[in-house]
Amino acid sequence: MSLAAKRSLPIKQCVAFLQDKLFERARAALQEAGTLNHWTELSRNVSGKSIDELAEEESMMDSVLFHQDRFEIMIDARGFRPEDVKCSMTPNVVEVLAQKQEKVNSTTRTISLTRTYQLPQVIKPEEGTCYLSSEGLLLITAPWLK
Repeated sequence: MSLAAKRSLPIKQCVAFLQDKLFERARAALQEAGTLNHWTELSRNVSGKSIDELAEEESMMDSVLFHQDRFEIMIDARGFRPEDVKCSMTPNVVEVLAQKQEKVNSTTRTISLTRTYQLPQVIKPEEGTCYLSSEGLLLITAPWLK
């Protein structure tokens, strides 16, 4: 991926996945795809859990949805804060890197999540958005170049 063409997106903190209007279109698409119940359960199953407990839970792969006008990617990023997440786009690739360090007793450990998506058609990276719900569900979207 060319560094000159890469666009970094700010990670915008949102309210709850089930309440925030920014997730409304994604919820409708997930409902249509038959995976909304899974994402709803993830959003309800967060408070007070350590990153280890979250990692042990059964989780499905990310949801990647292609629409006529845009794509949407949903990622389970529970345990990460907006400042831990970096998202970048080029006209045909989306990259996500989430990383944080935790001190446990006298040891420090690094926890990371990395995703790279090759898109089936060209997008408008300058119109891309990235939202992180209060529960840690990450939504990335951008329109197709027409």
